[in-house]
Amino acid sequence: MHRLIALFLTVSSSSFSLIAQTNSTEKNKLKVSFGIPFELPVKYTHMGFYGNAEAGYIQVAMRPGKELYVQKFNGTGSFESDAIQDLTNYPKDFKNQGIIEMAGNKFFWTFSYIDKAQNKEMLVYQVLDFGNGQILDQEFPLAESEGKTTPTLPLFANAKPEESSFYNVAISSDKTKLLVSYKILPLEKTESKNFDVIKSAIFDVNLKKLWEAESTLPYSDQEMENENLAVDNKGNVYLTARVYPNGKNDNKTDYVYEILQMKQDGTVAKFPILAEGKFIKSVYSVKQQGDNVYVGGLFSNTVGGSNEGVYVLRVSADSAAVY
Repeated sequence: MHRLIALFLTVSSSSFSLIAQTNSTEKNKLKVSFGIPFELPVKYTHMGFYGNAEAGYIQVAMRPGKELYVQKFNGTGSFESDAIQDLTNYPKDFKNQGIIEMAGNKFFWTFSYIDKAQNKEMLVYQVLDFGNGQILDQEFPLAESEGKTTPTLPLFANAKPEESSFYNVAISSDKTKLLVSYKILPLEKTESKNFDVIKSAIFDVNLKKLWEAESTLPYSDQEMENENLAVDNKGNVYLTARVYPNGKNDNKTDYVYEILQMKQDGTVAKFPILAEGKFIKSVYSVKQQGDNVYVGGLFSNTVGGSNEGVYVLRVSADSAAVY
């Protein structure tokens, strides 16, 4: 196996907050630690580093259709062991969904494939034994859909549909909740007539399903675009929507943002983003800190103006707004 030499690097902060404190004189202190060099396999897709200094780390890479390669490191970055998972007997054309990291150093590898016999697209997982750095063979279902699914969120610009799973996943800030979501194929092909139906399922740290629901979005495809998905520590699901009050048109600034909360009973609550005197240009993230959920992105002082800065606003369930 040909290899590439890399260097283990960890960065930690002694002071970090999601909310910018403009009146604070305390500076965030970053600590950078360099470990020993280690080897990465060439022609493999790097899937990321996972873990922490207390429990150690794993690095995962995949040679599509061939094998999964896992390296185990201790808390200081020293190599301990590696393992190879043979993928040649896996379903043909399966799609890698990535590694899921949950609280308590629990890791799972997820992938999807078409079960032609049942005409279903399956999303499944295998346990990644963190202590030994190995993928366990047994396969468990996470979600299944009738026929092919459609992603809740648009694919990235450079993504290839044939290589992308149509399931979207998100993990809560405390890593105790996992969201799996997909869009049920529309019956209406005309944007102005179709209202997306989103299926969402919430799982705990052991990937046991807590609830599942189907939600019909309050706007047609002509009136909105889906941008971000998030789940908070209580299992509430949030979808960022760019809403076009007059429908999609040539006016590139004729839109507003809302946060849509999809509930266990299938209903959808709308939270308009209120920023008096500012134009919200984007929403990049929905995150939880403490008991509060926040959204953040870029704003300008005028409609269609240049970026003036970054905002962070709180989602208020009491006032049904983001301010």
